[in-house]
Amino acid sequence: MKAIPNDFEAFLYWVKETKERIWSNFSESKKDGNWWNHKHQVLEGAKWIDPLSDLKILTDYILSFKNLEIFDNYLIEKWSFELLHQGYKEESIYMLASFCQPIDYYDILPYLNKVFRDLRLVEYEEKLARNSFNIYHLNLINKGIDVKYNLSKIVAFNDYEFCDDLYLLHYAWNELFEIGSTGYYQNVSLDNIEQKIREQGSRLMKRLT
Repeated sequence: MKAIPNDFEAFLYWVKETKERIWSNFSESKKDGNWWNHKHQVLEGAKWIDPLSDLKILTDYILSFKNLEIFDNYLIEKWSFELLHQGYKEESIYMLASFCQPIDYYDILPYLNKVFRDLRLVEYEEKLARNSFNIYHLNLINKGIDVKYNLSKIVAFNDYEFCDDLYLLHYAWNELFEIGSTGYYQNVSLDNIEQKIREQGSRLMKRLT
């Protein structure tokens, strides 16, 4: 990686250039230059969602950083760029945006804390953190974005009693894929199981919000 320029005006260009290099293989990004908006699967196992439309949900997730054992560090990078796109100009956000994958927890923590202070954000305690985690992944399920991946996050994070239907659908999907039938959940197939998961996810999200 190139050295970070000392001049602050040049710093934004450096961040943009660095990120463009990461995504240089994507023809769409090259074509229109809108380099932070695209829904490409830039990191294995997770897709970027529509910018800004879910910024509040993403911010809640980021504020849960210290109280979650399961946390996707790459979302800190995404969050910082969505803040820039929203029009925030704090230097701390530019610094946060300069991090590239893989992101180390201890390296990024002081920069993340500085953004929290600059934006007067208060980190969530455990109960709110758990709620924010679930809402973030349920929102993606409801939008049909990486449903299986986000379902696995919900199941790994929660007890069976919290989301019993989603638990059963998770194992039903695996069984359907392996043997073509399942005893975990009635009236589901590979053709309709994703819709069933979205329905149950929507019910759970309404309960949480």
